[in-house]
Amino acid sequence: MGYEAKILADSISVVGHRLTTFEVTFPRIVLAEVNTHKMISKNSASSRAIPVGERIVAIETDPFIPESFGKNKAGMQHEEILDGDADMAARKHWMQAMGACVVEARAMEGINVHKQLANRLLEPFSWHTAILSGTDWDNFEHLRVHPAAQGEFSKAARMMMDMKRESTPVLVEPGTWHLPHVPEVYYGAVRSKVEPGAWLNWAKVSAARCGRVSFMRQNAQNFDKDVARADAFISDGHMSPLEHPARPMTPWELDAFEQWEADFWVEGNGTRTMRVSEHFLRQVQDYDTVPGGSGMPEIRLKSEPKRVNYCGNFNGWVQLRKHVPGEADALGYRAAQGAP
Repeated sequence: MGYEAKILADSISVVGHRLTTFEVTFPRIVLAEVNTHKMISKNSASSRAIPVGERIVAIETDPFIPESFGKNKAGMQHEEILDGDADMAARKHWMQAMGACVVEARAMEGINVHKQLANRLLEPFSWHTAILSGTDWDNFEHLRVHPAAQGEFSKAARMMMDMKRESTPVLVEPGTWHLPHVPEVYYGAVRSKVEPGAWLNWAKVSAARCGRVSFMRQNAQNFDKDVARADAFISDGHMSPLEHPARPMTPWELDAFEQWEADFWVEGNGTRTMRVSEHFLRQVQDYDTVPGGSGMPEIRLKSEPKRVNYCGNFNGWVQLRKHVPGEADALGYRAAQGAP
């Protein structure tokens, strides 16, 4: 499988908010670091969903083997790499560990241990595919396309950011949608023929296909089954696949979600980046420093404010997830409505 990256959908709204969705393959060992990026919506292949036999075949056919082995030292990043006999020995031990884990995973499968445990033995040697969507990529690039980042993550991140720089986003007009894994509508002639009321179902199709990456079946296409799968996600409270399809904010939504982001000096806390209302911002600007009192700290503006329009973790876009009543606590919401 190896390192791979592609852009599934790259969109820009009429007011200039850009939303990009990638499908990326990287070593499974860096998934925890990928998941630290909270501004990015994610779904990915699951060790709980893919059969042990399939995992073993994939590893035996195309295992993840580090391109180099860093020489151990204090800190999180090596400075030198092993070479010669030391490099050969490291590769030997890596392959021996992989062989032992394959033997034990196969043995666990043989005694009917569920894949959600047996597959864990295979993860260090596996390639991993994830779907990542976001409007904010600067900090991701700053942290991961960097000499201090783990090389396996940095290589995938560099591929992604190079592709984003070379990509020309598609203009997505109000009322239409950013639809990863729905190229027949997102890029195709079908787009102009979609009735206004049908866009929500196409968004469900996109969510279903993004969610199926858990099983590595994201390229299968069946409109009715995809809509039904998305409805099942909603019914079961599985909301993450619904974060990838999104539509541009309407003018009134841009106004409703408007905030101002800037660095503020906060007494007792130092400099903090905060999102505040226009009313609060004007107070700080008018008085230079908002005085403390009644337990409130003094606050002073430290940088030029920037207008933002966040709904969830996307700036200027409304995810399909936000169309689900009570999406933050779907089961609790339904219980409050009297649903079983």
